[in-house]
Amino acid sequence: MRKSSWLEYAIACGILGPILYTVEALVNGFLQPGYSFFADHISELAQFPHGWIQSSTFIVFGLMEIIFAGGLLIRTYRRNVAGIISFSFLILFGLGAIAAGIFPEPTRGLGIHGIVSSVAFTAIILAMLTTAIHWRQLHIGKLYSRYTAISCILAVVSFLVWTVVVEPKQGLAINGSLRIHSQFGHWIGLAQRINVAVWLLWLFVSALVVRKLTTPKKRALH
Repeated sequence: MRKSSWLEYAIACGILGPILYTVEALVNGFLQPGYSFFADHISELAQFPHGWIQSSTFIVFGLMEIIFAGGLLIRTYRRNVAGIISFSFLILFGLGAIAAGIFPEPTRGLGIHGIVSSVAFTAIILAMLTTAIHWRQLHIGKLYSRYTAISCILAVVSFLVWTVVVEPKQGLAINGSLRIHSQFGHWIGLAQRINVAVWLLWLFVSALVVRKLTTPKKRALH
């Protein structure tokens, strides 16, 4: 496969990956009776009938983001250390998404799924941070660099709100039974979706930016 063809394929994966993730989460969520977009994790769709669709989507999405990361490495990331580090974090993010699909969220606790998901969420935030530094060092795409930096801040804030403020805490009741308590527990799904929307949009915009850089400019007709 020619270098240009591989790059076009990688960019297509970068554009379609976030769309696939979003469409599946919305459609599958609407089709599952009793599922709440406000109170339930996205990963909890794997516990419903046809949960394999959710798991398969995570795996395919992860593969698409790994391919997209390869395209970014070819087009821009290889130019400095920050870019190579960002590429590494994107690969880790993709692997985390794949692992989240292989190990779906259990009915009790988070198990391996919780661990690999935490790795993925952390990796994408670090990928955003290092990408902002990378583009700033290249002295091109200042608007995109600022957008990436702002997205990184929003991702950090929304992640902390979700995991620290909204996510219920586990503790032992007086009788020794496990009790979950949180003042905002019924907003877990919404809090997670806000965080996911931030980095999904960033991935989508990043693919469009790279596509614009790759597309040759048409010569003016005289």
